[in-house]
Amino acid sequence: MLQVHQDIYELFRVYLSPEAPSDKVSWSKVCRVLQELDSSIYTESALLEIRSRLSVFPVADHAETPNDSVSLQSLIKWIYGYGNLGDASVSAATGRPLLLRSKSKLNEDASNGHPGLVKRQKSLDVDRAVSSDDQVIFRVRTAAGEVVFSLMEQDLPGITIAQVRTEVSKTVGKIMDEIKLFLEVRELQDDEILTELSAEQQQPLEVLLITQILAQFDDAQPALEQLDILKGMLASSSHEYQMTAARQIRKMLSVEINPPIDEVIAVPNLIDRLLELCKQMETEQIQFEVFWVLTNICSGTAQHTAAVVDKGAPPIFVDVLKETGNREVKDQITWALGNIAGDSPGFRDQCLDAGAMVAVLDVVTDESSSLATLRNATWVLSNLCRGRPRISVEHFSPALEPLKTLIESQQDEDILCDAAWAIGYICDGPDNRVDAVVKAGMCRRLVELLQDPPSTRVLTPVLRAVGNVASGTAEHTQLLMDFSLFKACHQLLAHEKLSVRKETYWMISNILADGKDSVQKVIEDGLLELVVRACNEEQDFHVKSEGLWCISNSCDCMDPEQIQHLLQCGCMESVAFFLAPGASEKVQMKALDCVSNILETGEQIAKNDGKTNPFLSSIKETVGSRIQYLADSGDELTDDVEGKAMELMQQLEV
Repeated sequence: MLQVHQDIYELFRVYLSPEAPSDKVSWSKVCRVLQELDSSIYTESALLEIRSRLSVFPVADHAETPNDSVSLQSLIKWIYGYGNLGDASVSAATGRPLLLRSKSKLNEDASNGHPGLVKRQKSLDVDRAVSSDDQVIFRVRTAAGEVVFSLMEQDLPGITIAQVRTEVSKTVGKIMDEIKLFLEVRELQDDEILTELSAEQQQPLEVLLITQILAQFDDAQPALEQLDILKGMLASSSHEYQMTAARQIRKMLSVEINPPIDEVIAVPNLIDRLLELCKQMETEQIQFEVFWVLTNICSGTAQHTAAVVDKGAPPIFVDVLKETGNREVKDQITWALGNIAGDSPGFRDQCLDAGAMVAVLDVVTDESSSLATLRNATWVLSNLCRGRPRISVEHFSPALEPLKTLIESQQDEDILCDAAWAIGYICDGPDNRVDAVVKAGMCRRLVELLQDPPSTRVLTPVLRAVGNVASGTAEHTQLLMDFSLFKACHQLLAHEKLSVRKETYWMISNILADGKDSVQKVIEDGLLELVVRACNEEQDFHVKSEGLWCISNSCDCMDPEQIQHLLQCGCMESVAFFLAPGASEKVQMKALDCVSNILETGEQIAKNDGKTNPFLSSIKETVGSRIQYLADSGDELTDDVEGKAMELMQQLEV
């Protein structure tokens, strides 16, 4: 029967195709259809009779010859009983065309003299006894003539073809996508109403049921070659088909090396369908697979992520995240949002505007969240706070208290690391951003983590966050010092990792930039001497240059005693290093500024005491020759460096 359905459908498809040259169809296919319906009735002689009545080419037998065909128009009319083919082609019992001959028990019992009330039929919301006296106004018949669905006249109002297809699909065991209903040669659409169709017909309405089989995924064939099949399965109404397709695409995109993201997003309307399935709340496992697919697409390039975002994904993701109670689905959505937000500030802002911050924070603050869920959500939180242009105060404010709770209550390195990065991103910028972090009460715990970090992974973002706080006002810096920040700095300057030492110099330079009082506190702690000594010994150029900033910021205050302390600590050794040929203009100018501030401070002392500059001889001895070289280098240096060097040489020659 399956082949029969497929062949009948093929006849209609060819007939309805705009490319069809005529309405003629292969007679051999018609014979196969009829004989498979009932070979005992459609014998050779019966086929010859039908052939003679339908064909536009008279033939002696039904064997197909070149151009041998029948009129599909005639065949369809005969199927519905509109043609007159004579006694040889109709049932003696029913008077209907043999193709519509029904083998239902109703007909058999009626012919044997049984009463008309035989069975119960359930159609839509109608559950009632059907008798032969009832006026059936609508029937759905198979190609073999079997009635699979019917409605009485009083049940017809308001019923649509979509509802009929749903009921028929249950009756015949097919999904709706495999069910097509035809009135004569026209396929009926879901929004058509039966009462309107019945009024047009002026008689009981009978439609033809054509079933088709959706193309199935073949495990034996490469999945990538079956993307169109998988798309069709996703588009079906069958949850089983949807699940199979989503899972296969997910597996395809989960390979570590060169996942075929380009090929997947190139399939027309595939992303649209995936986003539709995201909202299918009644099928959580399908949601999970679909969100996994979209997560992996967004793990690719900016172009891949844009293919999802440009279809309006962020609001959909956020809405489902708020609504679903399924933990796996929540995890997958947050992961997808993290990939989107981490791609670019523009995509991050789309997530934020859709309400992602609050939705993710709900996951973070949910006490029932597993460790894995909390790790994932904290990583997403850091991505939502990351990037420039910076996230607005309005957007990050709800995250302050949850972040404080995370760094105070969690021992997990992944969570601490991502929470610290989020804090660092938030307080990177103007003083009002730093003030928000300080007022949230995070500084004490951040300094504790500097003093006793669980690992270098955690230390790096914590150091960045503290450094950003230190770049704020003097009050912000003082708060850090009150929490024993300098104790941590003594340890960090000797850390084995270059990036840690570099960030430590940078943080201390921010403290020294606050002015004379902060410099004095650094001196009294003994930290400035340690900074100068460590900078002199540092072998890495980039780390050493951060140490130069510490020296320069200390010199900017031009306090005689503090300058004297710097010189005694040996600061000119590092200054001389950056005045050497080959250093960048930026560090050469910074080193020359140090010399200038030291000389100017000495001039003020000499002016007040009526003596010579107390620092002049030390400067000449340590860096005089290098400044002379820079002044005489001509075109080899920039005008700024050469001009500054010549100006200093004039002071040194006094």
